[in-house]
Amino acid sequence: MKGLTLIEVLVAVAIVGLAIVPLTLQLGQGTAWLGDASTRVLALDLLQRAAEETKATSYASVGPISPPQAYPPGSTSFLLSRELAAVPMNDSDGQPLARQVTLRILRSSDQKVMAECTFLIYRDGGY
Repeated sequence: MKGLTLIEVLVAVAIVGLAIVPLTLQLGQGTAWLGDASTRVLALDLLQRAAEETKATSYASVGPISPPQAYPPGSTSFLLSRELAAVPMNDSDGQPLARQVTLRILRSSDQKVMAECTFLIYRDGGY
């Protein structure tokens, strides 16, 4: 007798089904990772833009941004946070010569940090 019995067909279908389930789960996970990666690339681009804007601002005008604000203005996807910290470098009058600036781009939906950088700005205009 040639052909397959119903039990043999059902066993073959079950084996193929068990093999396909992990593959489809991995595919879904990979798609989510790609979406997160593209969000991070966009966040890094925005971070570079915010850093250049900060560096182009006069030393005295750079202040903290807290709570985080929509960035770019009007955006609903990302927030910008800017923190300042003192650097122990003073001139002869005791005035600070530099500030440490920390910029963070956060995802608006959950305020997760997507990109971050820290740099110094100097009173004389350097960075």
